Order: sequence, then structure tokens, then C-alpha cells
Amino acid sequence: MRHKKNWVSLLLVGITLLFSSLTLSSPITHAGTAEKIKQRWPALPMTGFIKGRVATKKDVDKRIAVFAYLNGKTKSMPIDIEVPQYGLIKNHKTKKILRVIILQAELIQGQEWIGYVDITTRLRAVIRRKQIKLLGNKCCPQQ
Repeated sequence: MRHKKNWVSLLLVGITLLFSSLTLSSPITHAGTAEKIKQRWPALPMTGFIKGRVATKKDVDKRIAVFAYLNGKTKSMPIDIEVPQYGLIKNHKTKKILRVIILQAELIQGQEWIGYVDITTRLRAVIRRKQIKLLGNKCCPQQ
């Protein structure tokens, strides 16, 4: 129960949680996937992301960050990955592949979390790192 209480302090502001419905099969190798991935990708943002530090509530309020971990007993740490960068998430329920831009990456209580924005819907969300395929920062990524 104590573990669950700690996660309650993971502040997720104005996002849709996809933890239960998303898992990534890596590498993504389904028929037609390469064609879908070749769709136009936007340029990576020059601002509006967190790199090299953890996010604060103020960052979330300013929409610079997707989430902020607010627990006085334990601290989060930034993950050493390229931010921003492109990524893919496969929803096994709908069989759709989401094309996303990673805006934030933090280690919280031994788990790696990624904050991202879906490039089609512009919705922001959080997912575990193991559920997302990182594609790097070169435009336009291809599978």
C-alpha cells in the first residue's frame, strides 16, 4: 500500500494515462508499418521540453513538462537520453501505432518514465520507457 501512495504524488496534469492499454513490441514489424511510419513528421521543438534536469510543478503549469514527481521523501532523476526525440508506441488493443515526440525522461523509484506528445492529436501523456521505441532526433525517422 505504501508503494501505491508514493505513486499518487506523481502529478499528471491535463493528460490521458495510457499505462494499462499500451505495450510496445519492439521492434515494430507489422505489415504496412513502414508505410505508416514514412508519413510526415514535424520538426522537433526548440523549446517546451525538459532536458538534463527534473521537472517541477511550475514546468507543468507552463507546459514545458508533461509531469512532475512531487514526493519530498524520494527524488526523481533525469534519464540520459536525447530530448526531444521521435518515438513510436504501439497500442495492442487498437493495433494503431502512435507517432510521438519525447519531451521529458525521468527515473522515479527505479522506473524510467517518458513524457511525450502525440503528433497527431497533440495530447500529452506519460508512459514507461520500456513501452516506447526511441527513434532519435533526425528528421524524418524511418523504421
